[in-house]
Amino acid sequence: MAVDAELLSLADVRAAAARIQPYVVRTPTLSGEAVAGPDVWLKAENVQRTGSFKVRGAVNAVLQLSPDQRRRGVITLSAGNHGLALAYAAQLFRIPCVVVVREDAAVSKLEAIRRFGADVNLGNVPVVEVLALETLRRGLRSDTLDVAGRRGEQPQG
Repeated sequence: MAVDAELLSLADVRAAAARIQPYVVRTPTLSGEAVAGPDVWLKAENVQRTGSFKVRGAVNAVLQLSPDQRRRGVITLSAGNHGLALAYAAQLFRIPCVVVVREDAAVSKLEAIRRFGADVNLGNVPVVEVLALETLRRGLRSDTLDVAGRRGEQPQG
């Protein structure tokens, strides 16, 4: 899915909120006055199933994939909250997911990503190369890197 550089409208945000509503936890907004002073509010996204707000973007992105894109699956370069969120979203919609990670990724995060059914790829070559090679090998679409590691949309094979 290519990312447009244009600004999002309030209607876009509301449409995304409606799209993801069945799949995410409605989290509370709490006063942050005790830790940050008056007029500070905290959104308790740590209560999401994946422990962070990243699940919102991952679910929204997966919901907008075409049937062919869903069949082929998704891939990301992350050993953190985004990798976990994409693995969760992929499991929800029963699509293949690959998470490419650095060798020094936290074992607990890798285990959590695997529990959601994603393939974790720990390459002993630079992670950018692993991402590009896995994207090509699996026929996936990546709007992050091309095979040379440059930003841009991955060609379809």
